[in-house]
Amino acid sequence: GAYITHGGIKIDPETRVQREDDSVVKGLYAAGNSLGGRYGTGYSTPCAGNSIGMAVTHGRLAGQFCVDNV
Repeated sequence: GAYITHGGIKIDPETRVQREDDSVVKGLYAAGNSLGGRYGTGYSTPCAGNSIGMAVTHGRLAGQFCVDNV
């Protein structure tokens, strides 16, 4: 677990950062290893590049949601 955040940042389905009360922080999106809840209580690497794939995927989604909501 030295390479990821187990707690991490909570996001909604549009990758917007959420507060403890589930409200979103306007204009703030998160992607990659900063996200919480990706691996549950353990760190699993089923294949090489797993974190990179998730970072690229969430990064692209966050960018698209950001552009769509300007």
